[in-house]
Amino acid sequence: MKGKSSGNNRTQTAEPAGVSLRRGASALLWTASLSGVFFGLRELDAQARQIGTHERAADVRIEFVDVPAWLREPRNRDILEEVAATAEYRGEQGTHSARLCEDVGVSLERSPWLKTVRQVEKRSDGLVRVSATFRAPLTMVVRGGWAYLVDEAGVRLPRQVRIDFVPPADWILLTGSQGAIPKVGETFNGPDVAAGLRLVKTVVERAALGMLRARADLRAVDVSNYKGRVDARDAWIRITTSSPESYIRWGLPPGEEYGIEASAPMKLAVLEELCRRNGGTLPKIGPVDVRNDDRVILGGS
Repeated sequence: MKGKSSGNNRTQTAEPAGVSLRRGASALLWTASLSGVFFGLRELDAQARQIGTHERAADVRIEFVDVPAWLREPRNRDILEEVAATAEYRGEQGTHSARLCEDVGVSLERSPWLKTVRQVEKRSDGLVRVSATFRAPLTMVVRGGWAYLVDEAGVRLPRQVRIDFVPPADWILLTGSQGAIPKVGETFNGPDVAAGLRLVKTVVERAALGMLRARADLRAVDVSNYKGRVDARDAWIRITTSSPESYIRWGLPPGEEYGIEASAPMKLAVLEELCRRNGGTLPKIGPVDVRNDDRVILGGS
C-alpha cells in the first residue's frame, strides 16, 4: 500500500499490512454482473471497534477511486461508508499530520471488505483518495439456519442473515460444509468449502456470459457428501434446484475430474442442452446425473 500527500505534504510510503447481489465472478465480467442486484442485507454481526490511542478519522473526507460496478449502486453506498468509517490516524496534528496517509491506509487494510489498499493520497484541498481492491461477494455459506456472506476465497464478509430471508433465486448457496464458523474477515476453511466455492464460481461465470439458462433453476451447491463421507457410491457434490423432487448429481469438483468424469464445462453444456430440450427449464423430476460425458441419466435413486 502506497500513500502520498500532494501540496506541501511529504510523500509517505507504508509497507503492505496486511445484499442486492444476484448472479455474478472473475475479472470485470463477473464483477459487473453483481451490479444492481443488492437486496439490502443488514449487518447483523457488527464487529467491535477499539479506538485506543488512535483517533477516528471522522473529520477526514475519504473518496474511493476505481470502485467496482457493484459498489457504485446507490444501495451499496453503505458498504463504502462502512469501510471509510474504519479509517484512523495518530498524532496531535490531526488531519495535518504527515503520517495521515500512512495511518489511514494501514487502518483501512483491517476492513474485511478490502483485499488490498494500493494507494492513499491527500489532495491539497484535504480530500483523501484511496485506491483499493474490494472483496466481491460470491455466495453465502449456510450453517445452522444462518447464511454467511463470503467472497470467492471463502473470506467471511460483514453480512449474515437467517436462511429464511434469503431470496432463493438471487443466490447459489453453499450448503453441507463442515468446520468452525470463522470470525468476520477470516476464512471458512476446509476442502469441502473450497470445492464448493469453485463450483459456485464456475456456474456464476458461465451464467454471466449468458450461456447457462439453467441458472434460473439452480439454488445451492451441496457438499454434504464430499469425498463420499455419507455415501461412497453417490456423487461428491450435488446441486439442488427449484424443484423439491429433483437435484443434479454433479460429482467431482471442477478441475479434479482427471478423466474419471466429464469436465465442468461439459457438464454445464449438458445442463444447457437439457434445459433447451425441456422448454427452457430443467426437468422437475430427477435426479439429473451429468457425471458421464456421453450421456445424461435422468431418475434413479
